[in-house]
Amino acid sequence: MLRNLESREDILVDLASDGEQFTPEVIEKYRLAGTICNGAIRSVVQKAKEPGATLSQLCLAGDLYIESELAKVFNQGQVEKGPAFPTCVSPNECCENFSPLPTEDTKVADGDMLKISVGVQVDGYMAYAGHTIVAGHADSDMDTSSEGATGAIAGRKADVLAAVRDAAVVLATVLRPGVKSATLSRALDVIAAEYDCRGLKGTISSSMKRFVPSGRKQFGCGATHKDPETPPLKDFEVVDGEVYDINIQMSTGTGDASIGDARTTVFRRNLAQSY
Repeated sequence: MLRNLESREDILVDLASDGEQFTPEVIEKYRLAGTICNGAIRSVVQKAKEPGATLSQLCLAGDLYIESELAKVFNQGQVEKGPAFPTCVSPNECCENFSPLPTEDTKVADGDMLKISVGVQVDGYMAYAGHTIVAGHADSDMDTSSEGATGAIAGRKADVLAAVRDAAVVLATVLRPGVKSATLSRALDVIAAEYDCRGLKGTISSSMKRFVPSGRKQFGCGATHKDPETPPLKDFEVVDGEVYDINIQMSTGTGDASIGDARTTVFRRNLAQSY
């Protein structure tokens, strides 16, 4: 996580504006953070193939990969670097942000749907990545080998996986300067309906910038915008030079999340508050 932020006189966190200036150095830091994120997900996917692997071991595999890769770069001068979010592996009906303690652990079972999420920051420039696998099944995107894996995923698990995949492809194509947030929300709803799925209410995608993981511009599926428990989301237009964290979650159920039994182990700092 970000350390000693208040003592860094060279860091000015602007919470009131969107976008930033992209120099080759800034782009390289974003690219590096993204590359490490992808590698961390691959390490988790490989760990999940080991017999008897537990969820906390999977999370640790991602965190250790990030730590080892960041140790190789920017070792001169004051450059903040570290996880922008701890590795989380959320199983089955658990929506997100699940990173259990070893004392509260669960073994991975064949057929478990595992939602992997990681985050990396280099000098405050953040990248996040997510990937979903079904334990015991081959994963064409991340697996280097399908040894021990069974055949293709079918049924409603396949439907929801395809819905999220298609939504990610469409948003990556549509997210361009001049696009309205309503267009992005409508795209999520249309794709979910094609697979008889629903966007998970309360799931937010947002703009972000250096040291600001969640910016002012936010959107979600239609149900999120209508949800009385979600703070009102204002319509906006995408502007050149903005960076977005795209968070897509869909469900074969109603799309309504509920509080589970597992206790919270992941907390996010509020940059607007002094501690």
